[in-house]
Amino acid sequence: MAPSRGAGRLRRWARAAGRLLPWLQIVGGALVTAIAVNVFLVPFKLADGGIVGLSIVLHYRFGLPIAPLVVALNVPIFLAGWRVVGLSFVARTFFGVGALAFFIHVTRGLAPITHDVLLGTLYAGVVQGIGLGIVLRAGGSTGGTDTLARILSRRTGWKVGQLILIFDLGVLTAAALTFGPEQALYAAVTLFLTSRVIDFILEGQYSARAVMIVSDRHQVIASRILQELERGATLLEARGAYTGAERPVVYCVVSRDQVPRLRAIVHEEDARAFMVMHEAAEVLGEGFTRMP
Repeated sequence: MAPSRGAGRLRRWARAAGRLLPWLQIVGGALVTAIAVNVFLVPFKLADGGIVGLSIVLHYRFGLPIAPLVVALNVPIFLAGWRVVGLSFVARTFFGVGALAFFIHVTRGLAPITHDVLLGTLYAGVVQGIGLGIVLRAGGSTGGTDTLARILSRRTGWKVGQLILIFDLGVLTAAALTFGPEQALYAAVTLFLTSRVIDFILEGQYSARAVMIVSDRHQVIASRILQELERGATLLEARGAYTGAERPVVYCVVSRDQVPRLRAIVHEEDARAFMVMHEAAEVLGEGFTRMP
């Protein structure tokens, strides 16, 4: 009996560690992002989009502290959007925002490690991309522009990617008016590098994944993909070779930042599901690149 109890205890510890790991990853990613903010973004006035970029603009224009601004700007978005993205995602996002704000406050005394604007711009994008990539890989987030984009997308019919681009361009415009056009151009470089590094952290050099899911709960999984990820899903007719039973397959293509959420959806609905994910070298069509 003792070995059995010991094995059961070990499994419980393993499950507890598995549940705790994503939260620890969010904390670690928030710390790396906060270092990027205080060591590179703030000293070089790189307002590169999103809530953090807007907070940097307001910090220099009105002298407001950045950490409380990050929280204050996100709270109304959370309140308005929890029904759209789900309470679980909002909880992780709010935790990520809280961790980011805390570490921005704690690391605000860090001195810049370079006085070269170009080096600061490049390293800002790399370090911030690493931090945000870690957070997104854990299924969390550190800002509310993506949530706001989803809310407005439901009401306006605009695509989420287009709305996020509009928000980032708005912040860059505010940066140009506050710091000058040259600083806004540097910030645009940082924004581009951050996006590329996030791609690498999450999905290597590819930005999309084609996924096939075999599950008895295929209809529910497909519905959640349609509603929560706003991606198309196709049910393919298939038959098990051994049993001969009908086994519909869910086929979909998702962007790199949606992969952690897709994994979570499948696991929540059917922990025994069979899922195959492979690299999509090029995706043409609705939601991705337009057909030439």
